[in-house]
Amino acid sequence: MATGITTIIIEEALELRTALTNILSGRGHTVHGFSTGDQFTEAMAAHTAPVSTTLAIVDTASPDVVGLEAIRLIRRRYPAAKILAMVETGRFGTSDSQRILAQSAGAEGVLVKPFTAQELASSIRELLGSY
Repeated sequence: MATGITTIIIEEALELRTALTNILSGRGHTVHGFSTGDQFTEAMAAHTAPVSTTLAIVDTASPDVVGLEAIRLIRRRYPAAKILAMVETGRFGTSDSQRILAQSAGAEGVLVKPFTAQELASSIRELLGSY
């Protein structure tokens, strides 16, 4: 079980954001969830966003601040954080094109929706060396 890991989640869908929060909290992560990139940006401006973070999981299909811009914001604010982008196929192109865009924005890992808890765990382990 990973402890001492602060994780930011930016995901519009409440059900998925809650599931991710529950899974990661159960593994010892301190989770800060945001429904949109704008909500995260507002938290940064109000100084209520975490001071530091180890991991950020970002939906690239955010309805306001484009998820790729949120990745860039996180990369600037938390340069040591590992970023896992969640991408969808079909809506915004192929998973390969979304993977390239997410990685060029600063994400080290990409997870294609829908995904399993095992795929999430594997992606986090690849980025952090633990889960």
